[in-house]
Amino acid sequence: MPGSRILRTLERLLRALACAGAILAGAGAAQAASLEGVLSPGDLIQGHAKAESDCNNCHLPFQKTGQDELCVKCHKEVGRDVAQNGGFHGRIKDRGTCRTCHTDHKGRAAKVVVLDEAKFDHAQTNFALKDSHGKVECAKCHLPKAKFRDAQKRCVDCHKKDDDDPKKKGHHGALGEKCEECHTIKKWMDTFFDHDKTKFPLRNSHADAKVKCDGCHANNHFKNTPLACVGCHKKDDEDP
Repeated sequence: MPGSRILRTLERLLRALACAGAILAGAGAAQAASLEGVLSPGDLIQGHAKAESDCNNCHLPFQKTGQDELCVKCHKEVGRDVAQNGGFHGRIKDRGTCRTCHTDHKGRAAKVVVLDEAKFDHAQTNFALKDSHGKVECAKCHLPKAKFRDAQKRCVDCHKKDDDDPKKKGHHGALGEKCEECHTIKKWMDTFFDHDKTKFPLRNSHADAKVKCDGCHANNHFKNTPLACVGCHKKDDEDP
């Protein structure tokens, strides 16, 4: 009878669905990952590989801007820049969404950060390049395998080698690490120093340009320089 055939067909269909459900339920994480792999448009970059097992790590269904919230949960430093309008990401105008610039699913070896060093505007960062710094090669400050944002910002971080170089009359750490108190960014070897802020302001003949710094500061050392006249003029007293 037609009715009994329909019932048997429904029973077979239900058994097939039950079997399929059992297979999916017992497949575990590996099967789920493979299913997402079928739906994925491509492998994530190596840095995001751990997030690949669950699409919800990076995607919120039906929310175009929701993905950005997940991005900054991992990239917290970028989130801080955006919230504080600082750093490169915080200064970008009309930045759109993260994936506007950083598209993934292009393979493990793909680059989601593409930077044209020749056109990059350093003024959009927290360290604008001025005077001599504008002529320095990027690789001098941005070391391999380090994030661009983690480049050293203190003078001493890059100029310690100058301080240790006897040919450049370095101080060998004797004057501390505040290089900017005497050196300018226009030219490292052009220095300035306000002697009036010391215990020995330069007056009269002492202020004469003919009196060189090393006349009182031997071997380019400045601490513990004698303040009494005899400290420098003893040789005059003994000169026949």
